[in-house]
Amino acid sequence: MKRLRFLLAATGCASLWATTAQAVICPPTVCGPPHVTLWFWGDGNPPCNTTLQACIDLAAPGDVVVIDTNGPIAESVSFSKALTLEAYTGFAPVFEAGQSVEAGTNTSAADQTIVIQGLTLESGHIAFLQQGTGTATIQILDNTIQSGLSGGISIKANAATGPISFQISGNDLSVPLTQGDGAFIQPIGSASASGVVSGNHIAMVDVGLGGILSSGILLNTDGALMADVIGNRITGEGPKGAGLGIYVLEAGTGTIGVRIFDNLVTRAAQSDAATAILASATSGQLSVQIVNNTVAASGIGISADSSSSGSTVGTVANNVITGNNQGLEISSVGIVSNRNNLFFGNQTDVAVVLPGPGSVFDDPLYVGPGDYHLQPGSPAIDAGDDASVPADLTTDLDGNPRIQGSHVDIGAFETAPESATELGAAASLSVLAALAPRRRR
Repeated sequence: MKRLRFLLAATGCASLWATTAQAVICPPTVCGPPHVTLWFWGDGNPPCNTTLQACIDLAAPGDVVVIDTNGPIAESVSFSKALTLEAYTGFAPVFEAGQSVEAGTNTSAADQTIVIQGLTLESGHIAFLQQGTGTATIQILDNTIQSGLSGGISIKANAATGPISFQISGNDLSVPLTQGDGAFIQPIGSASASGVVSGNHIAMVDVGLGGILSSGILLNTDGALMADVIGNRITGEGPKGAGLGIYVLEAGTGTIGVRIFDNLVTRAAQSDAATAILASATSGQLSVQIVNNTVAASGIGISADSSSSGSTVGTVANNVITGNNQGLEISSVGIVSNRNNLFFGNQTDVAVVLPGPGSVFDDPLYVGPGDYHLQPGSPAIDAGDDASVPADLTTDLDGNPRIQGSHVDIGAFETAPESATELGAAASLSVLAALAPRRRR
């Protein structure tokens, strides 16, 4: 008889194993409420031995549906309830080409949590829609989308819904030409959202508009949005590269507060319309911090702007900006300061505004082609502005401590100072070389 496994959420309650043909919930008298049933699809009991959708439909709100097969899964699935859909440990379930996962909250006032984790989609998308009036918590973690033919990941809310708390982290996405956004967040109307987009790798393949949110990494019309975009690697691949890397757009009358830290954005298409990091307000209020990123080989490296009816305020600091048609462009009705950025190899380093204090104009000494770490002796080392680094930004893009020398480094990567032993060894070698007798001819 197949095993039906249960995950119990009560504090101190261990996972239990049962050999039964029917779902059994651990009695609250044994484990204490609340309890969560773990449904296994792939070797499960009826109906979890039929379609994945049937298994999802059977699960109660708050349950976990675990996939313990590598696939292929020849169906799209959808649900509107609090649920976790995830791969079982040691498995990497694969949805066949054209299959997607679409989730949302129901229309109740209850708080609801949805988790989608560890799945692989050959060509499809993962989408979430907030429909309830309670708080929706959505976590999209560690998934792979090999060819997002209809975009990668989207989180949306219509007007008159409850707030969204989101996390999009650890995903590996490939989005082809003109097929949508890598990750897209859009609260509309009076909706609001807050959360983090972190640790993702997004490859934009021959894309005219694309990146981590090609049409807007954080796109807001009338609502409110607070987000951290931290530690993502965004690459343009193919002859055309990517169009937009990280794009933040306040297009309505609401407000956006966004922090863009520790990202690497390379090879956005080299046209004036293509930008590695773009923050723009057309009619609302945008507050932005763009700190310690590395952007290279794009049309525009970093741009912050607003129209006459919008306002963009904030800071652009400690960024390495190299090999772009235009390095930094700031044209905002609000106030956006710039300081301690490094410029090199751009056709034009700074447009509209003057370079801020602490600007560096020198070769950053990357380790090599495609490797944007800094060599020892780089002018970016210890050349950043410590005051621009928020207290909670404690690591660089690699997860190493953010400030390791006398000051923060410029760019997404921090370089560890050479130890006294290494410096002493180098000095000793120099002395020995100087004292060594010359060979006679």
